[in-house]
Amino acid sequence: MADKIFSIVTLTIAGIFLINSRLFAEKSGIQAVSSAFFPRIIIYALIFSSLILLVSSFLKKSNQQGKGAKGASIAFLRHHWRVPFMFAWFMIYLILMPTLGFFPSTVLFLFVGYLVLNVSFVKKKLFLYIPLSLILTFVIQFIFENELQVILP
Repeated sequence: MADKIFSIVTLTIAGIFLINSRLFAEKSGIQAVSSAFFPRIIIYALIFSSLILLVSSFLKKSNQQGKGAKGASIAFLRHHWRVPFMFAWFMIYLILMPTLGFFPSTVLFLFVGYLVLNVSFVKKKLFLYIPLSLILTFVIQFIFENELQVILP
């Protein structure tokens, strides 16, 4: 049941992205492809993967036959709580970025992401996550602002 819900939600999000990709600028005379080319490849891959997951979720038999669909979904979310948390954390990151700016919000996003996605918490890794978050954010900002000439918030 969780695969069906996830694939339907992913298909919906991919559809919204595909519709919004039409707002990208079309290619000029000297460009081989438009700026929407690569995002559309990613979107089509996401749609294809979601369709495969949706079809396979209907074909496989559920191993949770003793439990109801609600109990299976709750057990699935308890075991894989990091996935919905990271989606929610990404939404919070997008809300914080215009307020705090790119650098502080990205450092915070990466640091919390490292903490949440690390299954076994080790205190020594904490001292690795802070400089790694700072360095990675600086590198991303340097590449976007100096090499790609994109102004970040």
